[in-house]
Amino acid sequence: VLAKSYYEKAETGDSSYYKKCLDAVRSYGELDNSIFRKDIRLAQTLPYAISAARECLTENEYELVAASFAQQILENTYNSDWSLRFFAAQTYLDLYSRTQNNSYLSIAYEIAYDNVNELVAEQREQNNTFLADIVEQPTKGLDKETKKQVESYNDLLSKTRKTELCPVYEPLRLNCELLFGIAEKLNIS
Repeated sequence: VLAKSYYEKAETGDSSYYKKCLDAVRSYGELDNSIFRKDIRLAQTLPYAISAARECLTENEYELVAASFAQQILENTYNSDWSLRFFAAQTYLDLYSRTQNNSYLSIAYEIAYDNVNELVAEQREQNNTFLADIVEQPTKGLDKETKKQVESYNDLLSKTRKTELCPVYEPLRLNCELLFGIAEKLNIS
């Protein structure tokens, strides 16, 4: 909470708080908090620290801190937490663009690949729902006014189905774009 507060204060114009944000995260890291398998709160705070590091550290210092924090994000999140893992991949891409070190690009590719594999199940579920027959709401036993509303709703469902497109799961799309962009740079088909 302290690191996030310092970061938000720095965004209001006092850039000295970026350093305080980093100090708060480092102080937390020095604590013996090994009771967690995954420290989700730390993982949620690290994007603030990476952004703060970008603002107040030299290029070499930033590279070390950002790589370390991005790795901590991966270690403290589950595969289902795609947004934090996506941020870690973006951080590695940023490091690649600054250093031209291909190992950062490879790490970003692996993260995006894992995210896509995790998210594809939700897209398949949405596809199955889309392809399934429309489930109309029952009208039996309803009063006249409610029955009319339900029938109207059922008609709307039928009309919408005739013209709607298959749903696209936006997190999957974002991760696929990232994956394909990185694959192109790495010459992976």
